[in-house]
Amino acid sequence: MNMILDKAQLRQNHGNGATMKIKFSFLFLMILTVLVSGCGYMEMWSTKWTGKVMHEVSPSHERVKDISPEKCSYVSGYIKSNDPEKLAKIPCMIAAFSDDYSENELVDCQLLSWFDNSYYLYLPEGRFSILVFADLDNDSVFEQDELVGKYRGREGLTVNPDQYRGGILEGIDIGVSFEHPGLWDSPVRIKAPDKEGYVKTLDDPIFSHEVAEVGVYSTPAFLKKASQILYSNEPWDKDRIPIIFVHGVGGTPREWRFFAEGIDRKIYQPWFFYYPSGQRLEKTSEAFYRFFLCYDLDKVKKLVITAHSMGGLVVRSAMNRYKPHPNNDILYVTIATPYGGSEAAQSAVENAPVVVPCWKDVANRSRFIEDLFQQKLASGIEFHLFFAYRDDAIIKIGKNTDGTITLISQLDKRAQKESVQVYGYDENHVSILSSRDALAKYNEILASFAGRKKGTP
Repeated sequence: MNMILDKAQLRQNHGNGATMKIKFSFLFLMILTVLVSGCGYMEMWSTKWTGKVMHEVSPSHERVKDISPEKCSYVSGYIKSNDPEKLAKIPCMIAAFSDDYSENELVDCQLLSWFDNSYYLYLPEGRFSILVFADLDNDSVFEQDELVGKYRGREGLTVNPDQYRGGILEGIDIGVSFEHPGLWDSPVRIKAPDKEGYVKTLDDPIFSHEVAEVGVYSTPAFLKKASQILYSNEPWDKDRIPIIFVHGVGGTPREWRFFAEGIDRKIYQPWFFYYPSGQRLEKTSEAFYRFFLCYDLDKVKKLVITAHSMGGLVVRSAMNRYKPHPNNDILYVTIATPYGGSEAAQSAVENAPVVVPCWKDVANRSRFIEDLFQQKLASGIEFHLFFAYRDDAIIKIGKNTDGTITLISQLDKRAQKESVQVYGYDENHVSILSSRDALAKYNEILASFAGRKKGTP
């Protein structure tokens, strides 16, 4: 444990003797503020209320996704073909249709993944036809006579979120054939979205604060804007070590610019996990595990995962299911993560008129926080903990924080116990992501990790 921790502990007493008492936490007061200002939180409240009314009048799966995200699942699988060259060249669209509420309702669709021919759809409880269309005439429109694959035909797929761990249903693989396209028996016309490739500059509008805020309050609306789950600012390079950067609630890959530009790009390649941060953490964690820690890691000998704030909770939970790979090492770094949960989120869960789903898990008395360290980190994982301890508030009341997260939570004893080292910085919750000192230490850790042979300390 380095000396900065002791200095930070001395600051812990600052403000503890304050005589002022507040009934509600800062976060709950913030909620009241946004209710008045009418921004994203108010829109979420309005959407749920009006959605319930409209669903009674004109029910649809699309409305169910808006008003009941807990009843939704990620359905994932692979598209398989005997002609991989055509599969790589011809754009394919995976679509889910349902007749549950109205005939042939398009509930979700996604272009085939660039990386490994995988897909994921966001679907509520119900029965769906899972179809694959190919843009055979190259007109950027997927139509009913361009059907190249389907899952169990009209029998389709029955989705029941309660039956799947973390709300993730995987293994729904679909074979496709381009030689003899079929005809779906209902009208289909899906316009291809603008090129939504995985390569994006951090200045791309998709990484704006406005899009990130949508991810806090509406998962389906976010997924329509950002249908990929993994982005980079350059094509995949198998000769470099990937770093997966994971943002916190309301965050975007853009917040990682300083770190991504400050690493040794000859050795490391930055990647960004971009997810709807308002959804339940168990679902996000399960998705992270399935997409990154359950993958064939023999293809990636070394992997770095770097997470900020709530993103650290997502990854640490996913680590509970990770099984060591004999040829793989993982470096895991978290920055200002609330391992002990948030009292502010707890207050919001108990008092707010409408609760953002992730608050239920970030709350300091939640089952998610209680179970976060139920498994020890697997062998082959090297963990480093960064924390911030500067609160820029003019009036400081109660426990010492980094302006957002208490030091007690960031320095949860369970996290400290399994970390290789703990590093503290005189920064606030956001400014630590642009700290030169933090980046210098991070690069020092990266250099050591890159040069280490498998199995050496």
